[in-house]
Amino acid sequence: MKKSLFILFLVLFTGHYAFSQNSFSITGVVKDQKESLPGAGIYLSGYKVSTAADSEGKFKISNLKPGNYDLLVQMVGYLPYSKSVIISDKSVHVELILKESTTTLNEVVIRADPNRAKYIKQFKEFFIGTSPNAAQCKILNPQVLNIDYDVTKSLLTIKTSEFLIIENKALGYRLKYMLDNFEYNSRTRIIYFSGHPFFEELKASGTKLQKYIDKRETAYYGSSQHFFRSLYAGNAQEEGFIINRMIKISNPHRYPDSIIYKNLVRLKTPPKSTVIF
Repeated sequence: MKKSLFILFLVLFTGHYAFSQNSFSITGVVKDQKESLPGAGIYLSGYKVSTAADSEGKFKISNLKPGNYDLLVQMVGYLPYSKSVIISDKSVHVELILKESTTTLNEVVIRADPNRAKYIKQFKEFFIGTSPNAAQCKILNPQVLNIDYDVTKSLLTIKTSEFLIIENKALGYRLKYMLDNFEYNSRTRIIYFSGHPFFEELKASGTKLQKYIDKRETAYYGSSQHFFRSLYAGNAQEEGFIINRMIKISNPHRYPDSIIYKNLVRLKTPPKSTVIF
């Protein structure tokens, strides 16, 4: 028993020591071309970690492990800003320079678009999904969506000039998403979007919070994120995924490519019409 307690104590102590040795921070200053920007919001994408710049525009995010992090910065009157930061074996200091937003309230022109509601509905279906959990998600600021549709390319493009805020009452969090670009091609049915998320917990009591946690686990297990994490860790089968290897076998009865190509050309060439007088 004493030996077990000693080993447990040793593991806890060395684990704490290793964590303290590998804990780093990101410090920096937020400014524009002229001066520092006090009060700017700094967010760590993919985490529930955020802070605000002090009176000198300086900030600090502590207790970070080595890895790749995306910093998101938001300030009224300035364009959203993101910067990738890599922590290897020491803390990092960065300088974040924001650009003023060229769009002012006097320059905004509101035009009625009869198709805007349809495009936003399509965006929600592709970006949020159509699951029961997605049905309880609501975009709180759809007015920030800048929508453009190219008829010649059948291409729907959506961008934002500030954080898109989505409230998920099914899983109990508010998502701030810096949407860099969203595209949907109705011809090819290809969907593409990129951006940086930041999560905030919705206020909830102990019982409701536990329900949120249970639903998050249900939503996670079997998801694409769960699959790729288990694939990266090398334990996909242990996590319940079945992976089959596809083997390419040559068809001995297949015609040569030259004959197949000639037949395709022949089928695509319309027959010559005969005119009878």
